[in-house]
Amino acid sequence: TLSGFNLIFFFFQAEDGIRDAQESRGLGDVYKRQGNQCSQEQQSKLGNLDISQDNSSLQEALVNQFYLTKEQAAKYLRPLKNAVNYNQAHLLIQLQELSTTEDREQLLQQIATVDFELINFLYNKKCKNEVQINTVEEVPKQQDKIEPFPNNQIQKIKNLTPTQRQEYRTHGLNLIKNNKVGVLLLAGGQGSRLGFEHPKGMYNISLPSNKTLFQIFAERIRRVAELAGNPSKLLPWYIMTSSVNHEETKQYFWDNNYFGFNDEYIKFFPQASLPAIDLNGKVILETASSLFMAPNGNGDMYEALLRNGIIDDMNNKGVEYIYVVGIDNILGKLADPTCLGYCAKNDFQIVSKWVPKISPTESVGIHVLRNGQPSIIEYSE
Repeated sequence: TLSGFNLIFFFFQAEDGIRDAQESRGLGDVYKRQGNQCSQEQQSKLGNLDISQDNSSLQEALVNQFYLTKEQAAKYLRPLKNAVNYNQAHLLIQLQELSTTEDREQLLQQIATVDFELINFLYNKKCKNEVQINTVEEVPKQQDKIEPFPNNQIQKIKNLTPTQRQEYRTHGLNLIKNNKVGVLLLAGGQGSRLGFEHPKGMYNISLPSNKTLFQIFAERIRRVAELAGNPSKLLPWYIMTSSVNHEETKQYFWDNNYFGFNDEYIKFFPQASLPAIDLNGKVILETASSLFMAPNGNGDMYEALLRNGIIDDMNNKGVEYIYVVGIDNILGKLADPTCLGYCAKNDFQIVSKWVPKISPTESVGIHVLRNGQPSIIEYSE
């Protein structure tokens, strides 16, 4: 668990799911390329394969019918059975289409890493019954109960007295000075929508200084350390990347001398990836011998912190408060002392900081209670 840590979130919604570039590899493009992957013709290729038969007979069928070596049939029997059990038989059929043992091994290795039960759960929870398959018509679904946040759970900064604001700010700066605060930057995305095929943090947003997002965030962290009176000891900075941009992000920081940070204060760790699926819940192939994998989103943050040993690093450094911000959030005030002090003084486990919509049509998400639980409704919803 993340017990013992306090989380500060600053939200500034990005245009998730919108793909402007014509050459985008967004899922909509993948749907068009592949469509329904398990046609009746392909289904017939399964023949009389019965995955409920004993393992010895099933391994023999995998060798004779799907051209696996005996070693592959034994090694990958369980993941292949899981694939078929969870409506992914087209992956087994795909093995017949591959001409070399090496290609089949590549696909088998990826299949073995997939949690098909999780994929099935996510599909049934999020997609099934929301869109009628093979049409663009929406089908009726039970409506969520959406309510505004209670006023007693919201603190508007403009309603704080000058004394309160100074008290919170001073307390927040003391937390920073005493090395109790870390910054977590969610930076797993690419700049594809901007026509920039590199990590989004490397994007030059056309300021007169020509600084990139990563450099801007680095300088903001340095500045808040100076304000706290501890310029020589910068805040621990944790950067969540993805399989798409992990190595390039690390190389960029190396090439820029970590923007003045001691490299022990910057930790890079990747979020996990999941295979993309089509509207029928079928796992999509990127090539004949590989699955189309995509970063599984910022929601993996919690497990990724544990999986990559970041929680241990935070404990070793004495971090008690984690300020979380997305790479898109150019307006984000990293480690905002006032917000930190407000969180700490009131002993909150989590505070989410946001700006209100200026009009109903503004492309900004909103914080609400959805079925009684805190939630965010994206403007695209």
